[in-house]
Amino acid sequence: MFTLPIDDDIKLALLGPEHAARLFELVLANRDHLSHFLAWPGLVQQQEDSRQYLCQMLGEYGEGHSLTCGVLLDNELVGMMDLRGLDARRVGVLGYWLAEAYQGRGIVTRAARGLIRYGFVQLELEKIELRCAVSNHRSQAVAERLGCELEGTLRRAELVNGHCFDHRVYGLMRNQWQSG
Repeated sequence: MFTLPIDDDIKLALLGPEHAARLFELVLANRDHLSHFLAWPGLVQQQEDSRQYLCQMLGEYGEGHSLTCGVLLDNELVGMMDLRGLDARRVGVLGYWLAEAYQGRGIVTRAARGLIRYGFVQLELEKIELRCAVSNHRSQAVAERLGCELEGTLRRAELVNGHCFDHRVYGLMRNQWQSG
């Protein structure tokens, strides 16, 4: 199964249905935190929901549409990270979430750097985008640390729990990444 070592402490790994219980526990424990900017946490009601999600993500990986991995810190699942939209356009969209207790340690930035490297080198992407709510200052800071450029704002881009968010769209081109 796919594993991408990031450093001594962090790796990204494809998760299978056998990880559903831990993923469900993590989402359940962080539901309020995650629901601030994400619409899906409230839809995860039972372990079977996590199992179905993991099976769907494995299918999309097998079809070459996305790469969705668990973020493992010292082999413990602490979040998820993905590259989606892997198609003929050669543009991947980076997404992630991390359990609240693990934020502020640089985990997302380090893991994202590794996944970006994989996206440009192994998947031969031309561009990687990162989209986040205008009010999500932590994700904006991640984008900037990764060297992404702000490309614009999508107005009223997503409805999350009754709130309509504008999204900032950041982009990193392959030639920018190579020169960095």
